[in-house]
Amino acid sequence: MNEDMTPKEEWLKEYSREGTRRKYSKNFDLFCGWADTSDIDLVNEYKASDPRAFGKKWGKKIVEYYNYLLEEDYKINSARALTIAPRAFLKSQCVEVKVKRGRIAKPQIALGEHEFTLEELQRMFRVGDIQDKARLNVALSLGWGSQDFLGLKWNFIEPYLNEELEPPIAFWYQRKKTTTPIRAHLTHEALECLRSWKKVAPKSPYVFASYNGSHLSSSGLNKWLKSLVDRANIKTRGNVRFHLMRKFLFSQLSASGMNAWEAKLCVGKTVPSDILTYLKDQESALRNKFMNAEPRFALTGFTNKNHSKIQELEEKIHQMEISLEHSTQQNLALQQILQFAIPKDRIIEAIKELMSRRDIDRRELEDIQRGFAISTDSDLWDLSIEGLIRLHVKLRQED
Repeated sequence: MNEDMTPKEEWLKEYSREGTRRKYSKNFDLFCGWADTSDIDLVNEYKASDPRAFGKKWGKKIVEYYNYLLEEDYKINSARALTIAPRAFLKSQCVEVKVKRGRIAKPQIALGEHEFTLEELQRMFRVGDIQDKARLNVALSLGWGSQDFLGLKWNFIEPYLNEELEPPIAFWYQRKKTTTPIRAHLTHEALECLRSWKKVAPKSPYVFASYNGSHLSSSGLNKWLKSLVDRANIKTRGNVRFHLMRKFLFSQLSASGMNAWEAKLCVGKTVPSDILTYLKDQESALRNKFMNAEPRFALTGFTNKNHSKIQELEEKIHQMEISLEHSTQQNLALQQILQFAIPKDRIIEAIKELMSRRDIDRRELEDIQRGFAISTDSDLWDLSIEGLIRLHVKLRQED
């Protein structure tokens, strides 16, 4: 330990983000005030005590502090969060304290939050500027927490913007908060928006900085999302925060057929090590499942780089279907002609007779002439298929 630093200062050096250091310092001081102790007192007590006895004593103290917070009307999640700093300090500078299972409640599901629909997100996308579109699309594509999202840097993401790569682009990433691995994917939409945003983005190492280029905070990210909701005239049915983007993606991946472990890996939730080992060998299959899920969170409706050709291809397919149907009818007519085995001389005589009749409709006669390109000497098999069909119909009518 550095003798020029207090135990608390030594501990806080372990965190790279200034915001994290400030938060943990404040929460640790709150605990010390309640327990009537200090960082130096804790370290000195640990050095003079049996480690097991020390850990047991302060583990109970942590539980007492948690219960005190609940009595002070803190919500369960808030009370849990306030115990993180003292437990982290004790683990770093003294010994890891053990808390019996059930003494501190599990995290509670946040209730009273707005649940976005795809139509609402598409409206938000339409009213946004270039940066809004990039933020929203990348948030939905990655499903990351705010800390990792705001920590995304250009030098990391730039290689994946190569237009020769086939989307969705998959890559590994590690969460800053928990070191949990993420198998992330960037959709075609997200890549297009990132390329557009990069051309006009303020100079900053971070992909999503504030408008003046400085680092954006989590609260700023929440304010931005609420602003986008307001601009899209969306009537919310609960609280709005950035974490809802992650919840939306996770729900859509699960609904599209991904199992729970696959969906968790895609958004950076904890996956057991034995399951993770298996999933690392399924990267291609996971990418295919992600592609299948894309229409469930596509903001423009385009899910691949060939989207501009889709309508053209569909029209060509439609024309091919019409042509195929027409060819089928032609083949059927030829089969019927052969089935009746009408002699070639009889067909030629019928043509001459039709040509000489005065009561035949002149338009029909012109059609027949065009269809047959007729001459009295013409061979039957020089006639066009369309002409044969018309001739067949005429002969059947006369018979």
